Amino acid sequence: MGMLRWGLIIVTVLTGVICAKSAHAELDLKKVSDLARSCIADHLTDCHQYITNSIDYLDNRLKTHGKRACFVGHYSDDQTMIAFIRAIVERYAYSDMPSAVAIENIYKENCADQN
Repeated sequence: MGMLRWGLIIVTVLTGVICAKSAHAELDLKKVSDLARSCIADHLTDCHQYITNSIDYLDNRLKTHGKRACFVGHYSDDQTMIAFIRAIVERYAYSDMPSAVAIENIYKENCADQN
């Protein structure tokens, strides 16, 4: 029984550490300058995930208002990611603007191209 208890304690601690690291990564991307650094550093997974989740959210928001979503099924395409990352790095790399606002601006610009 003692081994099982220690096993549960270890799993609980590891889960807490992983969740804390995930939450910390989210906090680090609040400003678009931090997102830009993430996109050009070795943290492309965080950058890609943030952009993908943001596009998904914005597409769903359009759909709930009865409008056609811009990137349905295409938001994880390489071209879409390249367009968003390029815009983030070129236009917002030194900005303190919230990442969500920058992504929405890029989304709206690219949405016009999609429709």
